Amino acid sequence: MGACQARFGIWRRSLKSYQRIIEATKKDAGNVMRHTFATMHYAMHKNLALTAAEMGHYGNVNTTLKHYMGLNSQRDAEVFWALRPTA
Repeated sequence: MGACQARFGIWRRSLKSYQRIIEATKKDAGNVMRHTFATMHYAMHKNLALTAAEMGHYGNVNTTLKHYMGLNSQRDAEVFWALRPTA
């Protein structure tokens, strides 16, 4: 599998994750970037308390646990955080 195909696969899986997040939280697409950050942050660091704090869910990790845990793999997160704009 080439690098382009791998990236497409990751984005396709991420899109499915976004759809699940939006459906699960009954919110509009205006929070996609926030949800993407939380999902990829947790997938990368596997630290629920840290992700909850980054999201402003102080004192309650249940929201973070319910909506962001396990939606993407660590490999997906590594590729996501390595993305850079092209010139």
